[in-house]
Amino acid sequence: KDQRLGDCTIINDYIGETNTIGNVDVVDGGCGKMADRVIKRLKTLKIKSPYLHITHPHYDHYFGIRKIINDKWFTPKALYCQDPNTIGDVSSDVKENKRVLRTIISEATARGIKVIYLKNGDTVQHGNIYIKVYRDNSVSYRGNSDAYLNDGSLCYWLSTLSYLTTGDADLGCANRYGLHPKS
Repeated sequence: KDQRLGDCTIINDYIGETNTIGNVDVVDGGCGKMADRVIKRLKTLKIKSPYLHITHPHYDHYFGIRKIINDKWFTPKALYCQDPNTIGDVSSDVKENKRVLRTIISEATARGIKVIYLKNGDTVQHGNIYIKVYRDNSVSYRGNSDAYLNDGSLCYWLSTLSYLTTGDADLGCANRYGLHPKS
């Protein structure tokens, strides 16, 4: 049985004066137990309409997002991801990952969820949540399915928090763009 948990970051626009949660962005959704915990937490907090993000099409990043998209309890506001056509075909595994991303995009579209393709330099803002997007594609990769990750991961910089989500890209992305995340 797959024991991976995957990545997930939940960002909320907490409104302190009214003690409520405003906008919520879910960046990647984990897999296995992590995906189940993310969904349970969102439901416990009654967050029905989050913004969803997939940094790159690997199972441990998209699985939980796909579960949210297909769970009728949720009414996501939008799905943010990269255009699958902008990911190079370096292996048969990558081609399969791109196929799955296209399927997820189709599932979101079928549910009426707006799909927004992101590229390097884009910004996303939901209330007080402000994200600058960096596409970590500074290195050419060849080889197995993991080899293309930095040639596709969307890295999200939240300047107000000095926080960087990197998908599976490493902190080299922060260094290349002169970002200084808090440790």
